[in-house]
Amino acid sequence: MCRNHHRFKTFHNWHYQLAPDGTLTVTTDTGHTLTTHPDGPLARWRHHTTETDTGAATDTRAGADADIPPPRRPWLNPRPQSTHWYRRALRLAAERKANAMAPPPDTPPDHHHDPDPPPF
Repeated sequence: MCRNHHRFKTFHNWHYQLAPDGTLTVTTDTGHTLTTHPDGPLARWRHHTTETDTGAATDTRAGADADIPPPRRPWLNPRPQSTHWYRRALRLAAERKANAMAPPPDTPPDHHHDPDPPPF
């Protein structure tokens, strides 16, 4: 709901009906009906999307248009964007894992072990 309609939901005994095109119909407890139509750029986009969806769905038989993919609705499952901090955390975790699995440095063998230590 937008800012103008946000307070509607706090009134008890009011019934709300939201149409697919975004039209909100509110029926008060006294029987009065309020109908609001969406406006703004998102409303025009939604209206265009609704017209496209209803125009394509004329034949509802099973398998009638199996080749046509379902309409995209990006607002239903948005793909999270990786942020700088998320990528940094992944990079640091990978570095820590690589460092933990790194073999210890090879120590050169002591070829000339002198049993007689220096006199100092």
